[in-house]
Amino acid sequence: MIWIQVCSSTVAGVSAGYGIMCTCEGSLYTWELSSGAKLGYLTHCRGATLSCLVADDSGSSGVFAVAVDGTQLQELKQTLTITKAGMQFMQIKFHEEIQNLGLHIHGLASVASRCQIVLEENRKLYNEIQYLKGRILFNMMSLFK
Repeated sequence: MIWIQVCSSTVAGVSAGYGIMCTCEGSLYTWELSSGAKLGYLTHCRGATLSCLVADDSGSSGVFAVAVDGTQLQELKQTLTITKAGMQFMQIKFHEEIQNLGLHIHGLASVASRCQIVLEENRKLYNEIQYLKGRILFNMMSLFK
């Protein structure tokens, strides 16, 4: 089922596979582009015309912002810029933490391999001691015969 908006739109855009339309009455609607199914009615600004729509069409983030009038657009752009900078900072920190975790895991693997070597040596020494005990016991028993 394809949804059609009867009222003319003032602005329209696309973000992450969704259509976004602002009507002349100040309403904002979204729909799925592949099926045309209406997803929802987002907002209504009484007595105002939605004059600008900013959508992130570069990827699949689905981020969009609407300005009721031209004065709010700059504020929306600044908010978007700050959000992007925050996400980039978090990505860098996440990458650093993953690298640190990798270094710690590498260190643990190194220690574990050294422990494996020590355990192998201990097993050999234990077996050798058991062999010597048996030889000593055998020799002592032959002395008393």
